[in-house]
Amino acid sequence: MIWPTLKATKRCVGISEENYGDGHNKNTPANAFRHALWNFMIANESYHWNNDKQRSASWAKTITDRHEDLSPNEELAKHMDHHNNRIGREVFLQQEITEHQAVEHFKKMARVSVKVHRVDELALHTEQFVHLIDL
Repeated sequence: MIWPTLKATKRCVGISEENYGDGHNKNTPANAFRHALWNFMIANESYHWNNDKQRSASWAKTITDRHEDLSPNEELAKHMDHHNNRIGREVFLQQEITEHQAVEHFKKMARVSVKVHRVDELALHTEQFVHLIDL
C-alpha cells in the first residue's frame, strides 16, 4: 500500500498548493483541507489496489495516525489534524464521489471551518473542519 500512499500524498500536496499556496502548511482552514483530502486520497488510491473500502480507510487511518503521532506539533494541533483526517476518511466511506468532487467538497468545508482554542471544542464540531489560525 506504500505506492498508492505516496502517489496520493504527492498529488494532495500539489492540489493544496494550487488552491492555497503555502497556507496549507500552517494550522489554517487550508491545512484542514489538505488533511481531509490527504486521507480521502490515500483511501481512494488504496481502494483502486485492494477493492475494499473499509480496508482502504483503515490503511489511511493507520498511516496518517502514525504521521500525526510522530510529528512535532503541539497537542491541540495534533488533535485538530486527527479530527480533519477523520472527516476525509468518512467522506470516502460515506459518499461515492470522484477526486475532483472531493476537492470541491473540501474547499467548501474549508470556507466554513471553525476556529478552535481548546481540545474539548473539537467534540462540538464533529462534521466540520477545524483550524487554529485564520487565513
